[in-house]
Amino acid sequence: YNTPARLKHLSSIYSELANISEYIHKMALSYPNVKFKLFGSYDEEVYASFMNYDASLKDCVSFEGFVNDIDKQLLGLDIYCYPLNRENFSTTDNTVVEAMSAGLPIVVFNNPGERTAITHNVSGLIADTTEEFIQYVVDVCLDEKKAQELGKGARENAIGRYDSGLNAARCKAYLEKYEYCAKRTHDFISLVGKQAGENFLYFTNMTKEEYILKAQNNELLPILRGDTK
Repeated sequence: YNTPARLKHLSSIYSELANISEYIHKMALSYPNVKFKLFGSYDEEVYASFMNYDASLKDCVSFEGFVNDIDKQLLGLDIYCYPLNRENFSTTDNTVVEAMSAGLPIVVFNNPGERTAITHNVSGLIADTTEEFIQYVVDVCLDEKKAQELGKGARENAIGRYDSGLNAARCKAYLEKYEYCAKRTHDFISLVGKQAGENFLYFTNMTKEEYILKAQNNELLPILRGDTK
């Protein structure tokens, strides 16, 4: 939560903490020497709720709060975990790119944004399940050579794809390229649909049938039910 530019939907911060608590507990069982640092804004109620899930985590988890020098903080870590669940609404996951630029091995779930930023087994590890996520973290902790290779790949990827100077040059090149090209109409309706509902379903990556089934089973997230802003 420490990057203002990242927008993310949470059904509730407590459900998210419950997930993180579960991951941490299982990783700590597999690798007892592991220590975790959680960065971001929170209050005492959030901290208490986290510890209520599993009080045994007190000795291996450190709540760092909101920090202004996240770049320096990242340099003190050995691995960066990003256990964002599949049903989220996030854009430009800058926290992942920040960690990549610091040369950290990255472990993420198989979500669209993460797949865009990371090449599996080259600049990070992409897990399909919770069990796989946890195993990847433990494997990297136990394999220093693998950790160094992934960290090196992550940094090279971040610098090669997300360097501000390079991206500014790419943007300028595209603007110059299309400034003088022939103007034409683009048919977005054929891609995302004519009705507002069709547009909505396209960007949620669900078919009409999937949406109706989830609605009938009361499985839609609050943001899809209109219960939140």
